Amino acid sequence: MESQTPIDLERKSNWRWDILLLLAVCILVLWTGLGATRLWDQDEGYYASVAREMHEREDWVVPTFNQELFAHKPPLMYWGMICGFHLFGVSEFSARWVSAIFGTAMVLMTYWMGRLLADRQTALISALVLSSSLMFTVASRSATADVHLGFFVLVALTLWVRSAKLSLDRIGGGHERALDYPVTHGGTWLAIYVAIAFAVLSKGPIGFAFPIAILGTLTLLWPWVQGQSRTFWSLVTPKRFFGATVSMQPWVG
Repeated sequence: MESQTPIDLERKSNWRWDILLLLAVCILVLWTGLGATRLWDQDEGYYASVAREMHEREDWVVPTFNQELFAHKPPLMYWGMICGFHLFGVSEFSARWVSAIFGTAMVLMTYWMGRLLADRQTALISALVLSSSLMFTVASRSATADVHLGFFVLVALTLWVRSAKLSLDRIGGGHERALDYPVTHGGTWLAIYVAIAFAVLSKGPIGFAFPIAILGTLTLLWPWVQGQSRTFWSLVTPKRFFGATVSMQPWVG
C-alpha cells in the first residue's frame, strides 16, 4: 500500500471541508422551510396532484389528473414524489423533497466539475454561486422537473470532461498516442448515455437534445485538437444507442 504524502492528505482534507460547507449552504438555502409554503406555482399543483393520484391508486406507470391521462411529463418526477408520499405522507414537503435532493447533488457536481477544469478555489466559488442563484434555488424548492433535468445533463457533461482530462493527461505524459475520441472507455460512454436517458425521463426529448448537442460539438472538435477527423455518427454505436433507448422506455413506450 502506497503511503500518502502530506500534500495528498491536505487535498483530501480540503475536499471534506469544501463538501461540508456546500452541504451546509444547501441545507440552509434549499431545505429550510421546504414544506412551509403551499404549492404556489400552477405546475406544482398539476404535478403534485398527478403524483398524489398515482400514489392513491398505487400505480407507478400511468399519470392522471382528475382521473384523466396526463402525459405532459415523463414519470421520474412523479416517482420521486410518490416515494416522498410513502416516506413522509402527502404534503408539500413530500412533493418537493426530490427537487431539493437533485439541487444539492447539482451543487456538488458543479464543485467536482470545477475541480476537474480548474482548481479548488474556482470549484468552490462556482458551487457557491450556483447554490445562491435565484432561479436555481426556486427550481430546487419546487415540485417541478427542471432541476432533475439539469442534474442529469450536468452528470453527462462532467463524465465527458473527466474522461477528456484523463485522455489529455495520458497523451501529455507520453503514455498514449493521439486518441480518436476524448472518451475511450466504453463504460464511461454507457454511463453518459444512461445519464442522458434519465434526463429524458425527467423532462422529455429536451433531455436528449441538450447533452447530445453539447457533447456532440465537443467531441467533433476533439479530432482537430489531435490532428485527426471523425464523423459524429461513428459515436452512436448500436450498444450505446441500445443502452440509452432501454433506459428511456418507461416514458417513450
